[in-house]
Amino acid sequence: MRTTSGFGEVEPTPFGIDLAGGALLALGVTIVSAAALSPNEVAARLLLVATAVAVYAMWTADLAASLATALLAYLLYAGFLINRFGTLTWDGTSSAQQMLVLALAGGLAGLGRWLRTARAAHAQAEEFRRLLAGDDPRDGDGNGDTHPGTSGGGAR
Repeated sequence: MRTTSGFGEVEPTPFGIDLAGGALLALGVTIVSAAALSPNEVAARLLLVATAVAVYAMWTADLAASLATALLAYLLYAGFLINRFGTLTWDGTSSAQQMLVLALAGGLAGLGRWLRTARAAHAQAEEFRRLLAGDDPRDGDGNGDTHPGTSGGGAR
């Protein structure tokens, strides 16, 4: 998540705030999954939790917070949706696969968000370089003026 200062600058949200938001989401989706789906629907519960983790990872700009949310979601999933009363167990391959599904959901969605942010920043930097060079594509004549009354164009 990002915040905007009064000067239009974008400041990243601290990791702890992003992680707290992810923890609330993981807890909420665990409660909803336990209430809405039967204990026999293990795959559906995993899909619901993974979807929530992926949506959160696309929303937040912090990849580390996305992965930490995925880990926390796995612990809640294993403790309350697979087992009862928060008991954590590890049964080898299936536990590893469940953890991998959640890590991929958080990691790939977070990576996608990071790539979109990087692409937008690159496009903004290119536009800024063009403007500094005096080449404004909005006026079509290449001299950088866009307003009537400036050199190269204006009201007669």
